[in-house]
Amino acid sequence: MLQLKRILGLSLFSNTFWLGACFLGKTALLLTNNPHLLTYAYAIGFSVSLSLRFIVFSTVTLMKTPENLAASAFQPILSLLFFNTFKPTFTLSPLQFLISSSLMLFSTQIFLLDVDRMAKRTIGFGSLELFRAFLANWTVDLGKPLEDFFERIGTSAAVHISFIVFGKDGGSKSMFVVPYVHPGPFKNVGSSALPMLIQDRLEAEKNLIVSVPHGTSGHEMNLTSHAQSEKVLERLLEKANFNFHPLKASRMVRVNVGEAKASCQRFNDIAVVTLTLAPRNMEDIPSTVGEAIMNYGKSLGLKSVLVIDAHNSTEGSLSPIQGEETRNFEEAATKALSAVIHEPLSSARVGAFKICPSEFTIKQGIGPGGLVAIVVTVGEQTVAYVTIDGNNMVSNLRERILKNIIELGVPDGEILTTDTHVVNATITGLGYHPVGEVIDNEKLIAYANAAVGEALAKRVEADMAWDEFNVEDVKVLGSTNIMALTSAIEDTIHRAKKIAFTVFPATVLVILTLIALLL
Repeated sequence: MLQLKRILGLSLFSNTFWLGACFLGKTALLLTNNPHLLTYAYAIGFSVSLSLRFIVFSTVTLMKTPENLAASAFQPILSLLFFNTFKPTFTLSPLQFLISSSLMLFSTQIFLLDVDRMAKRTIGFGSLELFRAFLANWTVDLGKPLEDFFERIGTSAAVHISFIVFGKDGGSKSMFVVPYVHPGPFKNVGSSALPMLIQDRLEAEKNLIVSVPHGTSGHEMNLTSHAQSEKVLERLLEKANFNFHPLKASRMVRVNVGEAKASCQRFNDIAVVTLTLAPRNMEDIPSTVGEAIMNYGKSLGLKSVLVIDAHNSTEGSLSPIQGEETRNFEEAATKALSAVIHEPLSSARVGAFKICPSEFTIKQGIGPGGLVAIVVTVGEQTVAYVTIDGNNMVSNLRERILKNIIELGVPDGEILTTDTHVVNATITGLGYHPVGEVIDNEKLIAYANAAVGEALAKRVEADMAWDEFNVEDVKVLGSTNIMALTSAIEDTIHRAKKIAFTVFPATVLVILTLIALLL
């Protein structure tokens, strides 16, 4: 992580404190005519610069303490020797420098040990280990240290997956895959790239156009590593041997309860339900909501219900779904299911198309999965399901896209995101850009129109295959570990602030006292 550019930056940063101390000392000298004040400031600045470097090397690298100490001291000692060789201004002896530096380093080591033990109390592993693993991922995209950490604290779970395939044997096919796995936690760690991986593998091996919308799940269902994602992928590929049956579908039914919106469409004995709060701010819909809706659908005689969290409206702030909102979602979905059960079923024409705009990047909030449009025509009604590979979407963009596709002869539909977290931890602040925040919205709308238009042109009378299954013994972070991890981080930050404002000022006072006695 500490390549030349970052080491130079560290030297500049640490020297700023040293020079700042010298400036204060020089100012005090001019005001009081006491030359010792500049000497004190020079010694303190050197010690602080050395300690800052030691903190960085100790927390970022895997070197042992003597190696960290040597790396930390190299540049400050070179600077000290250089300035005192060409302009021997200061009267400190080597012993005084050694005392001041040793005391500051001793305090720094106490600080690091105390901070490190905070996380051990709650998760069994040191805070510095977690911080180091996170930095390795943030700075050089090295995911393995963090995944190794997650693997150790993860818990075993059964992961549920459902899918529907439209098409005919020997012809083109399109597919909804709804994994009830949270695609996180971020970047290239855990299941962050799972939607893209599912698309890539199925498209390559099964010749499909694949849409992977976000199933109802929260961060507790983050997979701990790529190895766990591979388990899910392998099981999915085993199940992707399709047995097609003639397709009879209903029209799409919509129900609103409060601000909760549910759409529902039936395909044979399978229902697809989408949930959104758009245009209001929303976050992940809890898995309990999806489970309640699935159970209700099966009580009506349906074989399966695919519950999709549209994840398509954010104002840039986190807004957990809870309380009344969860009840409204469940009520809206159950009413939609009850209505769709009584809808007549007719043959359906289905078309699909995928576009991957090269001009949109991960840092801009668009994942490599691009846009997938699946359109379904039943009788006089045509609906479009447009899935965008991103993490949420700016509020009101969904409505703009839906309004534009009406002109194509598609009066209804839903705009979905995959909730991919490959876009997360790519910028500072929120950590990612929701779809539409920094890209040209008109271009995105044009791409959505183009995908829907091509899908309309490719519609054919379709058959259907489906399956649902659990992948057993998969490691996820789990809600308990998420809370423990959050608590450990909060406790560590609180403790670091508290001890820093206690230990370091006291150390400075001790150093000043000792130097004064030795002068």
